[in-house]
Amino acid sequence: MSKYRTVHKKDFVRPYKIHPIWRGIGLLIMIIIPIIAWAAAQELTTLALASEMPQIKSVVRSLSSPFGFPSWAFDVPYISNFARWIRSIPMLKMLLTLFFMIVLAFSGVLSIIYGIIYRMSVPLYGPLDEPAPKIRAKKYTR
Repeated sequence: MSKYRTVHKKDFVRPYKIHPIWRGIGLLIMIIIPIIAWAAAQELTTLALASEMPQIKSVVRSLSSPFGFPSWAFDVPYISNFARWIRSIPMLKMLLTLFFMIVLAFSGVLSIIYGIIYRMSVPLYGPLDEPAPKIRAKKYTR
């Protein structure tokens, strides 16, 4: 038996605990925001189709074309089924564009709110931190 090694290993215990509210915010970011964003993208797509504004109509017209696949994609068995399925979804380019824009906006807003709440609720220094040293530097003179 070694001089510096013990037979029993100590269990790892974290010096801090994660509050359940932060796990809830993680759930919002990962699961609920994409669901809300997809529903909002579908609603915005239907509103854009019914819009009479020429600027919106030009955007809808440019994003309404189906995805283009190379000719060899329809020769491969599994890829051809996937390509046909993707092409069958109407307005998919517009849906995906709006979806990613909404997810980005919601995640950004939620991250800002999370940062504000975290800064207000958590002390500046944790159990593993040490305050910054209070050293005043003197002006250098020769």
